[in-house]
Amino acid sequence: MNCCVKYCGGCQAAYDRVRFVEEIKKARPGISFVRCGDGTACDALLLVCGCKARCVLDRDYTTARVIVADSEEAYCQVVKELSAPPFD
Repeated sequence: MNCCVKYCGGCQAAYDRVRFVEEIKKARPGISFVRCGDGTACDALLLVCGCKARCVLDRDYTTARVIVADSEEAYCQVVKELSAPPFD
């Protein structure tokens, strides 16, 4: 399974977004995480927002499953969502 990762611009990042994704990758080793736009078809899209403004949500995404992280506190929810079908 593939999960595309899209980061916000980072203008107000309140946490280390890259480290956050690295921790998610460790928790879900069976999922292939790729950067958005590399041409890989994705089963889910992980939007990694640096703050509560969630500016990266200002557009429509065609991926059926969109998962949003806007703080380090979102870790457990993201892992849970990536543990549900079709990822389980």
